[in-house]
Amino acid sequence: MNKQGVKVNKTKNGINNALQTKTLQNLPMQWPENLTVLNLSGKYSGNIEATIQFPNLSDLNLSHNNLKVVPDFVLHLKKLQILDLSFNSIEVFDDVPEFCNSIERMDLSKNILIGPPYWVWSQSPKNLCYLNLSNNRCLTKSFENGYLEQLLSYATSLSEIELDNCHLKNKSLKLLSTLSKVKKLTMGNLDFNYLSTNYIIELPCEGLDTLCDIESLNVCNSHIYTINSNINMYKNLIEINLSENSIHYIPNEFCLLTNLEVCVLSRNKLAYLPENIQELTQLRELYVDNNELCMITENLCKLQYLSILDLYDNCINEVPEDLGKKVLEIDLAQNYFEESDDIDYVDKKQKLRLNKETRSDGRKIEVSRPESEYSPNTSDDENFLLSLKDPVNATQKSESSVEDWDSDNDDYWIPHPACNYNRPRSSFLSYVKKKMEEGNFCPIDLHTPSVSEMLSYEMENNPVDPYETEGQFSDY
Repeated sequence: MNKQGVKVNKTKNGINNALQTKTLQNLPMQWPENLTVLNLSGKYSGNIEATIQFPNLSDLNLSHNNLKVVPDFVLHLKKLQILDLSFNSIEVFDDVPEFCNSIERMDLSKNILIGPPYWVWSQSPKNLCYLNLSNNRCLTKSFENGYLEQLLSYATSLSEIELDNCHLKNKSLKLLSTLSKVKKLTMGNLDFNYLSTNYIIELPCEGLDTLCDIESLNVCNSHIYTINSNINMYKNLIEINLSENSIHYIPNEFCLLTNLEVCVLSRNKLAYLPENIQELTQLRELYVDNNELCMITENLCKLQYLSILDLYDNCINEVPEDLGKKVLEIDLAQNYFEESDDIDYVDKKQKLRLNKETRSDGRKIEVSRPESEYSPNTSDDENFLLSLKDPVNATQKSESSVEDWDSDNDDYWIPHPACNYNRPRSSFLSYVKKKMEEGNFCPIDLHTPSVSEMLSYEMENNPVDPYETEGQFSDY
């Protein structure tokens, strides 16, 4: 504690010093020259003038201060390596700071930036390896004025960037093409805002198709419907997170990612896994919980390094016998078969659930679908007796059997208009059927119509007829 009441922490060698205060109103006029770490999170009141020098400051935290602009004294720091400006209200950070060539990590998340910091793209700081721009829902606002085209003319040297909840979609996804050296990209987050999530739709998409050297890709909650066959372009991919999307189909080319170790496919609409999944020779963790899997290929047992397997809450009727012997953690609950009560399996399930939300045990209750109104509820003998009493109604209520058509007694047979069920299908319908079989086609009727569309449809089909009224205010 010095004379002015400021607490100064020193390391044993006297080099790395840190200063923490409760308020800036009583700060000393002369700052320690060897100050390297300054934490003003939620405590900065704007009393530091730009003329004050921090010659050795390398780590500065100004988060949670409701800053509208970047303070001037920050722009004049020359040896700054770590800067945290998260949880503020900064809109623009385009001025080139004096720490441009020394900064290594910068956090600008939870602001209202109307565009990425221009100097990061134009100057390409050689030491900047990590940039966090997540939760800036207005980040693409300036793209409409030609700002995006300017950024596309540069290439950054970033190796890790976070861009989740930035409302990137369509044309704005081209920004990703400037990140060709990125090894770790985060485009999604489980803690998301629906109005600011990114819309990728398909993977790889325009912009992402240039990140061939990427090793970690997180695109959860990104509205992905389709995984394209050129997914194998990410040869160096080690970890991928595709959870919380609407993926129906995984192509066989996905299994050509031979360096993949962690694969998260939770909360999608997958019915099958690729048959050649054994080609993922380095796979160690596979999460396919909360999907619609109806069967498990035996090739899954051929993954020799697989240690974690999560198949919770699917529609599986049976699993291969050797599936859970090699893995260290596994969860098979809430499927259409009885869980094993073996102690070894129970122990493995408990390990996997340590960091999971509350889950149920046992077998999933099968939901019985109501029979169609056109399905027969009576036997053939009952239909025959019914036809003797009332041949017209009997034929309308039940389907005719083969014997009815071959019968010599024409009293029971009621002719129906001939229908050509074998007529050739149009080219468009053939294309739709093919895509639906491949699993990468999303029919339009799967999308819930909006309230306005439903109202317009109702008004068109059931218009209100005008009527006359009599009285003091007679009108139509």
